[in-house]
Amino acid sequence: MNWSVWEVFSVISGVIMAIAGVVMPDTKLRERLSISGTGVAFVAYGFFVANQTSGTFEFPVIIFVVPVIALGYLAIQVYSWWTKDESRENARD
Repeated sequence: MNWSVWEVFSVISGVIMAIAGVVMPDTKLRERLSISGTGVAFVAYGFFVANQTSGTFEFPVIIFVVPVIALGYLAIQVYSWWTKDESRENARD
């Protein structure tokens, strides 16, 4: 295997996406599967390119942007979920 920074970052990005898809609260199954599936695709592409011995492969910029967007979306979802639970507790008191 020929690992460079690009392949490693692709795998790391994929793992971030896969985890973000699994831990998102209050999301539909379809959203979770699409986010996790994108992460698995990033990981697979990183391993695919690392296993190549010849040729030129490009990494689209989207591989490096999407995980940041996914983490931002996850943060918004977690904040929304967290504040929703607090408002329920305040309503009971």
